[in-house]
Order: sequence, then structure tokens, then C-alpha cells
Amino acid sequence: MFSDQYIEKNKKKYFHIEPKEVITPGMKIKYLSPDGMGELKIVDILDTKGKPMEKVHCNSGSVYVLTDKKLEGREILYE
Repeated sequence: MFSDQYIEKNKKKYFHIEPKEVITPGMKIKYLSPDGMGELKIVDILDTKGKPMEKVHCNSGSVYVLTDKKLEGREILYE
């Protein structure tokens, strides 16, 4: 699940997650929210120090992601 923790870079909110699968910029991920299921796109990924990353996986630890939709109240559905 996305946490409420985020960092701002270039006036954009990057939300904290702990990935459970390989995630790359441009990838689409399914989510569940109180309104139903949907899909969002990962636009950018940053490490905990704010440096860009090309790819993360379950052993990467915490990262920050920028997506094309708001993340509050949504949960990622992993396959």
C-alpha cells in the first residue's frame, strides 16, 4: 500500500512505497481503492535520497514513485 509519506521534487509528489515486484518507469500497475479497481502508470522512480532509478524490485527497499494519478487511499494489486 502507498503510505502518506512523500517527497517533493520539481513541484511533484513522489510517494513512498516498498515494491514487491519489478517496477520500471512507464509500467502500468493495477490498484484497488474504495471506488473500485483501476490502473495507474509509473512515471518516475527515486531512491530515498532523491536520485532517479531505472528499475526497482523487492530487494530494493523503500523508494518514491511518481504516478499519473493520485495515490491516496489506493492499494497496489500484485500479480
